[in-house]
Amino acid sequence: MHFLQSRFFSLLQKFLVCICVAFPFFKLPLYSLSIKDKFLRGHIGDFIVWKYGKSFILVRLASLSPLSLEEISFSSLPTQKWNEWLLAKAPGHTSWSILYVDVQNNAITEAFSFTKNLWFRPQDDSSIWKNIFNAPLQKIPDQQRKKMGSPPLHKDDPDHRKIWVPSLIFQGTKNSHPSYEALQIFCPQKCSALANAHIELFFDASNPTFPFPYWVQITNPTGIAAKFFAVDSGINLFSPQKIPL
Repeated sequence: MHFLQSRFFSLLQKFLVCICVAFPFFKLPLYSLSIKDKFLRGHIGDFIVWKYGKSFILVRLASLSPLSLEEISFSSLPTQKWNEWLLAKAPGHTSWSILYVDVQNNAITEAFSFTKNLWFRPQDDSSIWKNIFNAPLQKIPDQQRKKMGSPPLHKDDPDHRKIWVPSLIFQGTKNSHPSYEALQIFCPQKCSALANAHIELFFDASNPTFPFPYWVQITNPTGIAAKFFAVDSGINLFSPQKIPL
């Protein structure tokens, strides 16, 4: 199952649809960067490994002009270093593909499956991506951030709890004091894919050119619908795959 058909990325697609629909309804102060800006500020070879449920997916920034993302799905973490694993053709992977994004028209133009050795045009995914790269993000105010520990006994008591942050692992090393940009999206009721959902994204504040979020949580009125988080990340990861002409 390729990148855009997997359950993992179907949730991400819904999140992107929500951004498109919700854009005119944003009411909080807008963040100065968009998703497009974050990708275009990245570097070829930047990568992240997300976990969602029992599955893992490695996403690598393959090129900037044209913008392309390479993804590898797998069910268990390899024992090799990431560059060694890729050079060995990612043993144990369940899918491996690359997609190309037209940043001027904000649309996926085409994709290639290394697993199936064929080009394919994502079904309806271009409409999902339409205009989302330019959609601005919102900062999460500190007073709305999740806190660590038990809340004060009385609601009028001062809250001195520390703000919770997810783990940050870069090049296999855990950062003991991570600093994050906490951003959010609110989806209105008319956003059918994720009606009334709240999406949180955490980007590394100390590495502003790194394009991928380390934590994404989607919450709907009934509770947490999905979350995926990084188990590793890094730079200078290159692929042995060659796309046929």
